[in-house]
Amino acid sequence: MISVDINGDTFKIHDELHHEFWDGKKLNPRVREALLKIAEEFAKYINSEADIKDVTFTGSMANYNYTPMSDIDLHIILDYADVDDNQELVAKMLRAKKALFNKNHDIKIYNYDVELYPQDAKEPHYSTGVYSVTNDEWIAEPVQQEIHVDDDQIIRKGKGIV
Repeated sequence: MISVDINGDTFKIHDELHHEFWDGKKLNPRVREALLKIAEEFAKYINSEADIKDVTFTGSMANYNYTPMSDIDLHIILDYADVDDNQELVAKMLRAKKALFNKNHDIKIYNYDVELYPQDAKEPHYSTGVYSVTNDEWIAEPVQQEIHVDDDQIIRKGKGIV
């Protein structure tokens, strides 16, 4: 059984970005250094000649809706075509390498798991908070906004799943 406290702190919109990761709207330099090191280790692990175009930090930890259950979404941006012409095969290989890398490395920053995602440079990414770790600047700066949750609707839809 999965229990989520919708009315509690779980889905709280915070007044500030997470204080351990952010200094105002800038990424904490120690966190940035750690994320770049993780990306570098992953690049070595995949053993590819392709250049990393960018490393981005996205998801709830790059936003105002982080929770104790959040993780750090670290996207490694590369052009799949630089790896091989068969981009479907490249995607499958990178997913497998990512799974093995995550399985063999317990990567955490301030007790938050780091979730790696190799992303094709041509793949669109939609998020309200995307920070370029490489360039140390926002690509999509998050905006605080309240989210209204219809508890009854969630319960009705959830009953259809179980």
